[in-house]
Amino acid sequence: MIDTRNAPSPSPETPPRPPAPDDLVTCLAKAAAPSGLPPLLLTLSTTPARNQLPHVFGADRTLNLLVRPADPRTGALEFSLPEGSTSAAVDLRPGVHALVVRFVDPATLEGVALKAGRWLREAAAIMLQFAPTEKHVARLSEAGFSVTRQFTPGGRATTLFMRPPVPLPSSRDPARLAGRPPIRRLVIVDPCLGAAAGHYLGYANRLTEGAAALGVDVVWACHARLSEEIAPRTVAVRRCFPRCFFDLDGPDVGVVDLSEELAGGWRALLGELDDDGTHFLVHSVDAHQLRAIADVLDASPDVRSAIHVNFQTSPRFMPGRLAGAEAHGAVMRLRSSTHWERSLFFWSETRRLGRWLSEWLGEEIPAAPFLAPPTQDHPPSEDVARKRPTLAYLGEGRPTKGFLDLPDLLDVIGSNQWLRGGLKVVVQDWRPFRGDPVRHDQAIARIREHAFVEIVEGVLSPEDYEEQLARSDVLLLPYDPATYNLQGSGILIEGFSRGSIIVARAEIAAEDEAEQGVLFTYRDPEELGRILSDILNDFEGLRRRAREKAQDFRGRATADRYVSALDNRARGGSPA
Repeated sequence: MIDTRNAPSPSPETPPRPPAPDDLVTCLAKAAAPSGLPPLLLTLSTTPARNQLPHVFGADRTLNLLVRPADPRTGALEFSLPEGSTSAAVDLRPGVHALVVRFVDPATLEGVALKAGRWLREAAAIMLQFAPTEKHVARLSEAGFSVTRQFTPGGRATTLFMRPPVPLPSSRDPARLAGRPPIRRLVIVDPCLGAAAGHYLGYANRLTEGAAALGVDVVWACHARLSEEIAPRTVAVRRCFPRCFFDLDGPDVGVVDLSEELAGGWRALLGELDDDGTHFLVHSVDAHQLRAIADVLDASPDVRSAIHVNFQTSPRFMPGRLAGAEAHGAVMRLRSSTHWERSLFFWSETRRLGRWLSEWLGEEIPAAPFLAPPTQDHPPSEDVARKRPTLAYLGEGRPTKGFLDLPDLLDVIGSNQWLRGGLKVVVQDWRPFRGDPVRHDQAIARIREHAFVEIVEGVLSPEDYEEQLARSDVLLLPYDPATYNLQGSGILIEGFSRGSIIVARAEIAAEDEAEQGVLFTYRDPEELGRILSDILNDFEGLRRRAREKAQDFRGRATADRYVSALDNRARGGSPA
């Protein structure tokens, strides 16, 4: 449990928490990305593979070949498709695919190593789904594989052999940036702006305010559906993106590629607005945007503007990500491009994600400044006046945000009379844009069984959301660490700014920001119950401390500081 009531500020001597280890899919994607080729997961086996791992690179990027005994006349192995396979013919020549070769039994590896060594020489990575012997390790080492990782997906031992990282271009020279003129125009690039509810409009409005405070002109490059009434009159609007990932139906996610449509918008923007004083900001990049930017910059050698790309999460978990490793490949294309020296700047939303990106890309990727939303002081609610604080789960009910865990967490509260009587609990029932509606409905049905829980139905208007947030003394963030170990949270920032007490699941990136507010973390429902009891016992003291920290947070997390950081870094200075 993290309790920040008496926690000292982090010191330089305190080693930072290391990023969480990559999962198997991320490792394979990073192994394939440097080649710039489409990845292919090739399973070699003596019998048909039951699972070709289509979730790694996509179903169209998997192939199973059966390895037959060597021809006694030539000694060559024979490779064939399993009987009944619907796999199309795939060109396996060098330079066509980034091959990840998967062996499911020792005999196949040993036969291939002796008789068909090209499968090892040409592979980007090797997967063994059995325990390797010293001889196996030595043979793969001879083939150039020196990095190993152990995984147990589904309880089955898997060993991954990877090649050493490819050296990337040297770090940028600040002296080359010093001649850039001060920022005079900020182009906020957001295809989701105008297409969906959430934090998109709030970000655009806050950044616009910050730019205006510095005398910087603002352009919104947004979705074609943006309403005339939404944008401030001082903003120039370019509705240059016909679709974003919110426009895709469930079956199309990970299949439909929006990058060419988005690239068309980028080409129009650069054709009209590109100059030394213009800064483009993608404050929440997704996989489609990454590929669009990489495609446009590949064809645009003379870009003069600064282009800032802010990562909210790793490519593995990006909204609307393309199948498999394409987002990782786009990152590597951008990092290796000639634009890196002067035009292209990566940022991260959290410090933990920044460390992860920095280790991968061989360049320091700073965390973007916090951006506090506009906050008005509200008088305490009647419930708080009676010393009955409100515990709230707000936002979209995604499984990754722990919505399906709420019934078990609320059972703990319901079984404790002290908590049940001392807390008012509010849960927003916002059915997720993507997810299993049956499981969501089952969860909300269990939640409704608790009479002490108030259900807020559906998507809230900005005004109603702000009012609900103002009434929330304690915010519950039961986020899944598998997704949020690097990723940030918009409602966390809103809570810090508001002065809410935050209770979050352990091992998420929020842990690294604990000094920004009053934050507790829990590992299981029982520990959550103990934390909530502690909060009730010292609610007034914690609430006072949270509000003091919120005042300091709002003074630092300003939009003009955010815009100034973009300008400073693009001109060779410190992003702080």
